[in-house]
Amino acid sequence: MLSAFSQAWASWKATPGVALLAVVAFAVGIGSATAIFTVVNGALLRPLPYPNSERFVAVSGTNTSAPDTGLAMSVPELRDYQQQTTSFDAFGWFRAGLYHLASPGEPRFVPGVAVTPALARQLGPPLLGQWFAGDTSAVISSALWRRLGGGRDIIGSAITLDSTRYTVTGVMPPAFQLPISGSAMARGDTEVWIPSRSSS
Repeated sequence: MLSAFSQAWASWKATPGVALLAVVAFAVGIGSATAIFTVVNGALLRPLPYPNSERFVAVSGTNTSAPDTGLAMSVPELRDYQQQTTSFDAFGWFRAGLYHLASPGEPRFVPGVAVTPALARQLGPPLLGQWFAGDTSAVISSALWRRLGGGRDIIGSAITLDSTRYTVTGVMPPAFQLPISGSAMARGDTEVWIPSRSSS
């Protein structure tokens, strides 16, 4: 064994270019494997940050001419699917967007999500308050709550999003995410969740 190592070492000393190429190939291989594992772990292996996360599934459409490509489903398609299936305890959908927060405070745009109440209630309880109590309820992130003063009296107060007045019914924990950061639907750290007007 030692003689094999000494022969290899003598060979590498004689041709340092080959030795350098081998080291670079090892480094690229290890780096690529690490990057692939990081992506697979984040997208496939790590559980979703919700209670009973192993029970969640995502439904997407597909094109028969390109079956490997996932497509977003329209609300009528989702409603039709919901009416025809009995496989799920709860069924819902969400749509990410950017909302103009006009009050309180200085006007600004905030990343938000319109989500069906049935889905929202499966994602875990708010830190303060509750999920939606009506069509004009809003749940805010803990980061937005802190920017608005961080008081418990935020529950029941009003905010204006895209010229519509909402009542804050809940504040989510700091670690809460919907959509998950890094997903195709994410638009930065979501700061407000409102009931989807297209929910059934």
